[in-house]
Amino acid sequence: MQSADQDRGKHHDAMVKSSIKYDELPDPREILSPDKALYVVGLFEEAEILAALIQQNQTRLEELKVALGELQRETRQKGIRYLDWVFYERQAEGRKSLSRELLLENGVRASVIAKSVKTGKAFVERRLLNTRREEKRGEED
Repeated sequence: MQSADQDRGKHHDAMVKSSIKYDELPDPREILSPDKALYVVGLFEEAEILAALIQQNQTRLEELKVALGELQRETRQKGIRYLDWVFYERQAEGRKSLSRELLLENGVRASVIAKSVKTGKAFVERRLLNTRREEKRGEED
């Protein structure tokens, strides 16, 4: 299933991986007609509202899952059901991954590893970021 952030197979050949300096990007009011700039500003403002609502809802949903997990453990059940909704909490095994470092330690030559790397299909990345929040996250790290 395709996410909204990825539009696989519909990319321009000219698009290549690059690092974007956010502060060097133009403000729409500097490059567009007043009507078009107002439209773009409205899109950004709506995105900001939606992003805040999504974050609030994700936080609350996680709180509900924690509470349901506590109840499940308290009652020693495999899960809890209400109408069409089901909740269960379980310990999941960690994902297995192939470690380049362990392959080298176990005698696999670097050239063999390099020949065995497969690159996935290219895709268009669409990201909408709030640079204020990105800066705050960087300060917390």
